[in-house]
Amino acid sequence: MRLRRLTTGVVSFFLLLGLFTVVGSLPVRAELVVKIGYVSVQKVFDEYLKKADLETQLRTEFDTRERELQALGKELMALKEELKAQELLLTESAKKEREAEISRKEAYVNNLKGPISQDFRKKQEEYSQMILTDIMGKIKEIAERDGYRLVFDSMSLLYATPEAEFDLTDTVLRELNQAYQQNRAG
Repeated sequence: MRLRRLTTGVVSFFLLLGLFTVVGSLPVRAELVVKIGYVSVQKVFDEYLKKADLETQLRTEFDTRERELQALGKELMALKEELKAQELLLTESAKKEREAEISRKEAYVNNLKGPISQDFRKKQEEYSQMILTDIMGKIKEIAERDGYRLVFDSMSLLYATPEAEFDLTDTVLRELNQAYQQNRAG
């Protein structure tokens, strides 16, 4: 009986020793540190140099079209004033002919307004999408490079501690602008 207890004790000891050896060799996940950061995507969007350049390009392109449209509008107004001034001197058929010409020009000007504003909005959306793609790509690059497991948009945070190490906004903005300036220069 005593031998049996001794054998059971020795076996238990070696089983426990083996168990501790196996458990000790397993990776410990409790030491996993999760690096978390946030970015003010709106601030980066607003201050990204590429955005300013694209806005300038868009304004230049559409200001030209807008000036052409305004010139057509002035031309139309001149035709209307001319008709009004000469109304008493014109025959009925000449008056109707001028009114038809004015109507055609009015329709032409009105038909130009819609596509111009649609093109403007479409280009604006394309540029916004390009900028957001750049921003998201840079955030991903920084997160992977610096070991961030989670990066949030600051607009979705209810609370963030004031430590600067969590705010990646300036890093993202600086790296985006540097890369953009290098691409623009080169």
